Amino acid sequence: MDPADLACALWSAAVARLDPAAIAEDAVRAADPPGPVVVVAAGKAAAGMARGAAAALGSRLAGGIVAAPEADAVPAPLRLRVGSHPVANAASERAGRALLDCVAAADPGSHVVALISGGASALAAVPAPGVSLADKVAAVSAVMAAGEPIAAINCVRKHLSAIKGGRLAAASRAPVWSFIASDVADDDLSVVGGGPTVADPTSNRDALAILDRVGAPVSPAVRRWLECGPDTPKTLPADHVVRLVCSAGAAVDAAVAAGDRVEVLGRGWTGDVADVARRLAAAARAAARDAVARGRHVLRVAQGEPTVALPPQPGRGGRAQQTALLVARAIAGVDRVAVVCAGTDGIDGNTTAAGAVVDGATWAAAGPDPAAALARCDAYGALDAADALIVTGRTGVNCADLFVVAAVP
Repeated sequence: MDPADLACALWSAAVARLDPAAIAEDAVRAADPPGPVVVVAAGKAAAGMARGAAAALGSRLAGGIVAAPEADAVPAPLRLRVGSHPVANAASERAGRALLDCVAAADPGSHVVALISGGASALAAVPAPGVSLADKVAAVSAVMAAGEPIAAINCVRKHLSAIKGGRLAAASRAPVWSFIASDVADDDLSVVGGGPTVADPTSNRDALAILDRVGAPVSPAVRRWLECGPDTPKTLPADHVVRLVCSAGAAVDAAVAAGDRVEVLGRGWTGDVADVARRLAAAARAAARDAVARGRHVLRVAQGEPTVALPPQPGRGGRAQQTALLVARAIAGVDRVAVVCAGTDGIDGNTTAAGAVVDGATWAAAGPDPAAALARCDAYGALDAADALIVTGRTGVNCADLFVVAAVP
């Protein structure tokens, strides 16, 4: 088999095993929250998780709100609200306010089941009092463009929010049982989706320090809130329950289960895309040698969430595509090996591609000037010219990026 086909097949099979409906159904059924139960779900896996929770709850389901990135089927009596990702917009604010209203209206004798996955931080966005959505978006976007890790980005999001950093749970008079699918390397549940139902260990001062460090535009309203406004909840009631139901590293486990003699390179790869690309390129060269020596194919996988510092006017692309094009440059001319760099959610950056699969011939085929494309963070066009893009549409899964190295003898 062609190594690119082998790598893509393993990536697809791994993602298919990460069914959010099945994961949520198993977790909610095992926890068995007493009814009636109100469900609130937010994130890229929200619709699938909501379907799974509804199947587990049956007649105990009393209603709820699902904040998702696109129109999707959710069972009655749940109601869908579509937000925006990665940049929050007015629809995101409407979705966030619907979640807050739903939780606040829950009867104290009921339970709230909160289903949180990565992406919730943009899909459900309610600015802090006195802060406009535009001011919040500008501040968060500047931190993202600086290439800061997700913990720093979501620290700022939490402290400019009326819903994140435990504030959604704090709005409920009923016990909140949270089931969280992680997309962050260390599975810090206070970071996933901005931690709307998890007590927050960071402070307003931490958020302001991040904004000042990266030179983000800070409006007077933002600075006033971070200097004088109340901080996020540091504790939540003892009857609130928080459970991790899917680790970010589950994508690696799914690949190992789905493939033939799959070896693990690592989990939680973070840092600049250039560093991650160097690790993948080295792994590709080693795999090519090992496939020849063993006389059979070699499959190796890793999972992570690298970061990209954007130029002033970036082009089209995302962290997975930027990583892929960097790998393509590093393995140019290397035979019998391919590397997939793709987001398990199916959408990378500001494009409709999940990522790309590259091999030794990709760099030469990647348009007239792939080096300039890298400098502009415009990897999409270069990879499209090389017919290297992976396009799946939204998968409903969100376990960060899955990297697959495949080599054949």
